[in-house]
Order: sequence, then structure tokens, then C-alpha cells
Amino acid sequence: MEKTKHTVKVAGFSFKVVSEDTAEYMSALAREVDLKIDALLKNSTLSTTQAAVAVALDYADTVKKNDSSTESLKTQLKESLQDVAVARKEADFYKRELERLQGSKIEENKENPALW
Repeated sequence: MEKTKHTVKVAGFSFKVVSEDTAEYMSALAREVDLKIDALLKNSTLSTTQAAVAVALDYADTVKKNDSSTESLKTQLKESLQDVAVARKEADFYKRELERLQGSKIEENKENPALW
């Protein structure tokens, strides 16, 4: 996807950002950050910079925790896929064994036909 330049406004400042995302997405993202900064500024004595840093730390924390969760889920998925592979091999083995036993039963019936 091609990168484009967007202008967004956060905390009263305009920023030019280059992104592969749409202008609508970038604007929505900027509005979300702006609302969080505004909420911090209304309920505290923080400066705009301090509020922006607090919001950035909150987002960084969320990303780090999501990355950790993602890695854990990847590990669980890998283990589950390995379990599925083992189960498939076992199922194939038992299917072949069943076919072998059914085949030998047919041969046995041919050699010793029923009297009825």
C-alpha cells in the first residue's frame, strides 16, 4: 500500500504524518488521542506535554501487554497444531489398522464360509 501524508490536529497542534492508513483512520486516531489528552487536562494540573506523555505511556502499556498476549496465543496455537498433527497420525494409523482387520476378516470368511 502506498504511503500518504496526512495532517492531524492533537491538543491544539497540527501534525503531518506519513502513513499507509486512510485519512479517515488517521483523523479518528488523532481524535481519540486528543480526547484522552483533553480528559487528563480537565481533571488535573498537568501541562499539555505531561498529558501527552501520560497518554503515550498508556498506549505503550496497552501495546506491550497486547504483544505479550499475542505471543502467548501464538505459543498455545503452535502447541495445539502439534497436538492436532499427532492426533491425525494416530487416526491414520487406526484407520489403516481397521482396514487391515476388516480385510483379514473378509479373507477368513472366504476360507470358512458360513453354513447358513
